[in-house]
Amino acid sequence: PWNEITVIHFALDRALSGDPKEDVALEPYDTVTVYNKWQFEEKPLVRITGAANKPGEYEYTEGMKLSNLVKLAGGLRKYAFNKAELTRIHITQTGPVTERRTLDISVKPDGTLKEDITLQPDDYIFVKTIPDWALYYKVTIRGEVRFPGIYPVKKGERLADLIERAGGFTENAYLKGTIFTRKSVQKTQQRTLSQAIDRFERDILSAAASATAAAYSEEESKILEAQRRQYQQLIKRLRSVRALGRLVLNMQPLSVLRQTSANIELEDGDEIFIPARLSTLNVMGSVYNPSTYIYDPETEIDSYIDMAGGPSENADPDKTYVIKVDGSALSPKKVKGGFFGWNKKDYRWEISSGSRTRLDPGDTIIVPEKFDRFALMRNVKDISQLLFQMAITAGVVVNLF
Repeated sequence: PWNEITVIHFALDRALSGDPKEDVALEPYDTVTVYNKWQFEEKPLVRITGAANKPGEYEYTEGMKLSNLVKLAGGLRKYAFNKAELTRIHITQTGPVTERRTLDISVKPDGTLKEDITLQPDDYIFVKTIPDWALYYKVTIRGEVRFPGIYPVKKGERLADLIERAGGFTENAYLKGTIFTRKSVQKTQQRTLSQAIDRFERDILSAAASATAAAYSEEESKILEAQRRQYQQLIKRLRSVRALGRLVLNMQPLSVLRQTSANIELEDGDEIFIPARLSTLNVMGSVYNPSTYIYDPETEIDSYIDMAGGPSENADPDKTYVIKVDGSALSPKKVKGGFFGWNKKDYRWEISSGSRTRLDPGDTIIVPEKFDRFALMRNVKDISQLLFQMAITAGVVVNLF
């Protein structure tokens, strides 16, 4: 038929050499396709990773040496160890067999590698790094030290070492208010917050769906749907909160710090801020005038709340808590239950019997809202714990609506 397509295979090399069996006679409108052999089989590759300048996959060639692969990878980095690991797969009828060898890749006087082996397809070379290699860490210290700035620190260097390099504290330093933030702590805190918000979202949306399904009228359903949208906005605000990564640290004078657990080993990206002496504290949350007030060591929590206009009609004053200037917190039970103070002898916070909570400059008193005034929240667990957690880890007081 006129539209029939016939496919004829022939060996191009033999056709070009004049073999009449392969030298097919062409006709008008014939199409000859010459294929690349790599369209039918995979290119053999070798791989190099680790302390190479350009780690990756490279095409294997017959007789290829380890030194050839190293050159293709742009050479080795300055922190490359003199040992590499070869992983090679042997195909057998019972299955693949993995061979591993440690190679000495130190350079001989003539410039060649000590074990410049011949590679095979699919070989995997891992170039090891010098043990404990790190160029240096960078740590920032600001505020009331004599020489603030960004300091390079070596592995194992501790907080007291850095403060000494920064010239020590100034006379105006408020050690109790030290803010120490760490990236690894921030990641952990943020993950914990996200998990708590996820639980809250599941609980509140489940409660909203149940309430809507049980609504007696269309009007009630509309009200509940409006509330559900409000809760979604609240969840959106909660998710925008970012943890600070603050470590609770009882900073001490340099001579004492070296002997305490606060003299921690530094990590890359750590930031330390030493504030100047403070003369104020904060009252926040469900009060009529959240603000900053002059600190008076004789003034108690209730008096500061009165200065802020007192608890609002939506407040839950029995659950008042305090975020201390050092980043720690006093739960409602501790706020009501005793005297909280610094034991200078043992270098620790202590609660003793009594009815007065000791405050310090820089402390924040937080009066939370009542949650049971929101119908859907009466059966939702841990909302107070979530907001308490946010205040501590992110330094943010979230109002519900």
